[in-house]
Amino acid sequence: MVQAYFMGSGKTLSVSGTSIVLTYLIIGFFFFFVMRAMGELLLANTNFKTFADFATAYIGPWQVSFWLVLLV
Repeated sequence: MVQAYFMGSGKTLSVSGTSIVLTYLIIGFFFFFVMRAMGELLLANTNFKTFADFATAYIGPWQVSFWLVLLV
């Protein structure tokens, strides 16, 4: 299973060495806690169904539509 996380990153590993593994661990650490926080938000208000619902409630509908159009 771990090999699937590094699929396609052989070039990055060959250029940067093993420091990229540390970078992946740090990013994964923060991503884990962001997902935990989103889970807590979902449990606090069961009206939230999507990420756009979270964002609309906390940063406003205008910014959400702007960022969703920008990302998609």
